[in-house]
Amino acid sequence: MWPPGHAGPGVVRITWPDAAPLQARLEAGGVTAAGFAAYVERTHRSNLHRVRDGDLDHLIFYALQSRRFTSDPPIEPALSAKAFVESLGGERDAFLRTRRAPLAAVPVAVRGRIAALLTSLDRPSDDTRLHYFRELVQSAFPDRGTRLDELLGEYQRVMQFVYDKEFVAQRSAQADQAVADLYRTRGLSTDTAVEAGYVVYLGLGVMKSLSPDRPVRRVLIVGPGLDLAPRTGLLEEGPPESYQPWAVIDALLALGLSRADDLEVIGADINPRVVAHLDRSRTAPPALTLTTGIGEDEGVRFSPITAITSPRLAARSRRRRLLRPPIRPPDGCARRFASGRTLPARSARSSSTSSPSTSTIARSIWSSRPTSFLTSTIGS
Repeated sequence: MWPPGHAGPGVVRITWPDAAPLQARLEAGGVTAAGFAAYVERTHRSNLHRVRDGDLDHLIFYALQSRRFTSDPPIEPALSAKAFVESLGGERDAFLRTRRAPLAAVPVAVRGRIAALLTSLDRPSDDTRLHYFRELVQSAFPDRGTRLDELLGEYQRVMQFVYDKEFVAQRSAQADQAVADLYRTRGLSTDTAVEAGYVVYLGLGVMKSLSPDRPVRRVLIVGPGLDLAPRTGLLEEGPPESYQPWAVIDALLALGLSRADDLEVIGADINPRVVAHLDRSRTAPPALTLTTGIGEDEGVRFSPITAITSPRLAARSRRRRLLRPPIRPPDGCARRFASGRTLPARSARSSSTSSPSTSTIARSIWSSRPTSFLTSTIGS
């Protein structure tokens, strides 16, 4: 689907001729030309189901950990999974096979937190995460009368995966393979983090050293993700954010690989909620709250906030960027904040169907020049 003013086809499904470089490998796996269309359809339906499960995974992790909607103490998901599964006694093995147990077996503290979340979702709020989860609950469970039981069932599903990963697969003879097998069918997570682009930054630096005169004009970021509600270490002082597109733009400009007036970045994600989040940046410039789980100690020190602004980028922007520390970061975490006034888009499109170090990202990348940011969704 293309927005008004942008010509172009709708979503186009891959065909057997499109997969020519992979045909031998597909045939070795039992996928032939005759059955390719059906294979693509099965994969599409599986992806839709896994995206839904991934969204609900984040909701459960949020329900267990958030302090926004209840004064009850947070519950660590892995510990909750262990306590829940081991409380099932003789029903434990059956639950690990079927993901089903009596809803009455859900711990009282968990039931209370999920009920409190549902109550909070019924009240007006400007909290971005609560807004996100309100839309998710309303679309996934339109019947208000069954929502609590539905989410208790989702809690059981999520806890079965966490328990399998942390307390079953880890004890197998081939633990790494056992964990990898679990991830082949689990919900598709949108997790991302500030540190995720660090290797990309290093790689771009190597590319610059090898080919200093080679420009980068177009970039595809597959799976930029959204920092919504991770399984552990939920930080909710700032709204959900997608760091990677901005971090990559910053790195390209800082390294001299790209020009702000000649750079096109495409963010493609299998989750349409991530794409919608990035689309909003075209009209509402983002303000990134950059928090890293790498804490400062005797051996690790981050540069002062006043030293983070990039003179190179400042010279490219007609607007002065503001860098300031926001709310005090949680213990053990370092924080930087970057906000920008505008990132005009030369062109933008979306189709619907899936870091550098903290100091580097926090230079901020908003330029008044027409850097293009395109968003799209893959997988349908």
